Amino acid sequence: MNQFTNIITGLIQGLRRVIARAAPVVSAPARPIWAGPEMRWIIAPHGDLPLLPGPIWTLLWFRLHRLNNRLTRLYERWQTNTLPKPRPTTQRPKTARPPPAEIPAFPAPGMPLVDAPTRLPQGRGWITRRIPEAGPSAGALHDLLQQPHTQDFVQAAPQAARLLRPLCHALGVDQPAWLKRPPRPRPARKPRPAKPRRLRLTDPILKLRPYEIAAARYFIKKYGREG
Repeated sequence: MNQFTNIITGLIQGLRRVIARAAPVVSAPARPIWAGPEMRWIIAPHGDLPLLPGPIWTLLWFRLHRLNNRLTRLYERWQTNTLPKPRPTTQRPKTARPPPAEIPAFPAPGMPLVDAPTRLPQGRGWITRRIPEAGPSAGALHDLLQQPHTQDFVQAAPQAARLLRPLCHALGVDQPAWLKRPPRPRPARKPRPAKPRRLRLTDPILKLRPYEIAAARYFIKKYGREG
């Protein structure tokens, strides 16, 4: 293994160890509250943060393992010039998403099983805000993104950028310009038809005399425009 794979593997494995140690404490079962058709155990909050369902840390733990394998495999294929050719972008028809699959028990002892939806939070830096011990992993990722070798790898394998962006967002690491997603072109707005201008009593097209204008204004003031 080379320097990049050593750094990314050590970073992700260290983050998984931190989650395995801290998740049972952060996600200790609190009290049952109403969260749907039945009572469910909800995770105790960390500070003033909102409650999270228990399988979140299990889902993150397994996704980090998959992320490590995919990044190291991509890097090795880049080194050996065996990267897959980019596929042409096509628009897929929208289909209904299947329900989330069940997740096995967390490998750390004492991790509670919770019956709740398994979707990771979307807030920036949500991992480091809930588990401060993940700060060194965020610093290691920031240092890794500052290396020119990493930029060359990501530019040659755009798949790596799609894997690194969510990790940067979850750890609160600023993305360099070459890693950010390019802005999507906005569709051109259709010109709106101009509304016809409301005629005024003083418009020359009406050819009203001053006393006719005064009489019309008095009528409108007394009876309204609908009168």
